[in-house]
Amino acid sequence: MYHQSKITYKTAILAPLALALMMVAILALNYAKSLGEEVNIEYGRMTSKLEHSIKVLGATNYIFSTYFTNGSPKSTRNIPYNRQTDSEGFCTWFPSQEKMQSAYRTDNKNVLKVNYAVKGLEGSCDPNSPVYQDIESKLTVASSFSFLSELEPYIAGLYYISPKGYMVASPAENVRLLDKNAVPILTHRNYWQNTQDSTNNITLTGPHNDVISGKPILTVSTGLYDNDQFEGVVILDILISKLSLASEPLSKNIRFSPDDERALPSDARMPRPVWIEGVKTNQVMYFQWSWLEEVQGFFNNNIQRLVGILLLYIFTTSIFIYLKLNYERHYFRELSQRDPMTSLLNRRGLELAYKGVIQQEFEGVAIFDIDDFKTINDTYGHDIGDEVICYIGQVLHRNTRASDVVSRFGGEEFVVYMQGSNETKIIDALTRVQKEITKGSHRVMKSGFSVSGGAIIRPTGEKHTFDSLLKEADDKLYVAKQSGKNRVII
Repeated sequence: MYHQSKITYKTAILAPLALALMMVAILALNYAKSLGEEVNIEYGRMTSKLEHSIKVLGATNYIFSTYFTNGSPKSTRNIPYNRQTDSEGFCTWFPSQEKMQSAYRTDNKNVLKVNYAVKGLEGSCDPNSPVYQDIESKLTVASSFSFLSELEPYIAGLYYISPKGYMVASPAENVRLLDKNAVPILTHRNYWQNTQDSTNNITLTGPHNDVISGKPILTVSTGLYDNDQFEGVVILDILISKLSLASEPLSKNIRFSPDDERALPSDARMPRPVWIEGVKTNQVMYFQWSWLEEVQGFFNNNIQRLVGILLLYIFTTSIFIYLKLNYERHYFRELSQRDPMTSLLNRRGLELAYKGVIQQEFEGVAIFDIDDFKTINDTYGHDIGDEVICYIGQVLHRNTRASDVVSRFGGEEFVVYMQGSNETKIIDALTRVQKEITKGSHRVMKSGFSVSGGAIIRPTGEKHTFDSLLKEADDKLYVAKQSGKNRVII
């Protein structure tokens, strides 16, 4: 007999959902792992670029060392410059592109274009002032700034700040934008203070906003000394937004913070101190976590997989619901064909089973009826009567073959349908069933009880209906009842 399906709608929906959520969780873990690997790779790339910036700064150090050792290699009076004084009294020097002599052919002069300038305080345009003469002596060194500052896109600017009151910078617009408000800021930066305390350190400071462009930058700086005489500071500004090669939002979310007593932001993840050999640093790189951006990134990176999981969830849920409905359809169909008390077939079930039996040489139908069942109910109660009915159902089930059809028609009547190749064996089987019921009846009632039966056996080739067989068996049952009961008339 079928049992009602254990698959509920809740199970059909939640079980696939749990599986889908588990798969999404695995995707999320893989995404987080991949993000961590990408961030670490980007940390390495950015550190390499910082190391390269140190080498660029080292090149300027070498140029100045050569200058301090050998002096200016060429008379700077032959280098063409334009000079002008602005309203704040600053004097600006910038090379004249038209007068610059090129070693290339005439049609290739544009290759020699340089991009640097000098800006100094009052007196920088006076040929008789010491500041003017110092600027003039260092102009050959200054011309190399143009080429070094354009080596990499993340180099925002290269500067030389002299304690005598002027600045050499590339690109030139960084100098042109310098005003009196920026001067005290520059001279109070950590790099200016630190370089006057030590002759050996290259220092990486920041992040801070560039006083000229306003963009976040890191600054690499070192002091210049001529025989322990402080000659100023060489500074290289690094544009943080250009350090990363990764696409957004990864690149814009890698931040720098000073490694001091200030706590990192609450959304900082995967912090890593910046360490470069031979450089004094105080920075920490970290990834700024944004739930909104990472959720969007997770969906963008896994859209096909997530759609696949959704389709799998819908498919699996549909399968569960289909199995539940199909199982319950069989269950209710089976339930409509069964007697609820004994689980034997009812009359409808018997008729359907009869149509599906494989034909053999003989067929037989027997009807068994409990003798004096009304008296049993009246004497012992309906509970005992129900136990008697259930007991008969169990005996019939145990003493018939799987190919036999057993049913309860209601009340105290039971019907057994058999087929076989030997008529005698069918008779013996039906007789045995009746005796087995009577033999064990004392297990239900101390006084025991009996059943009577009527049976009809016919060759299957004869033309007759199932109803006609039942009618003939019922007639034989009547004969058994009238003959004294507790017997089978065949």
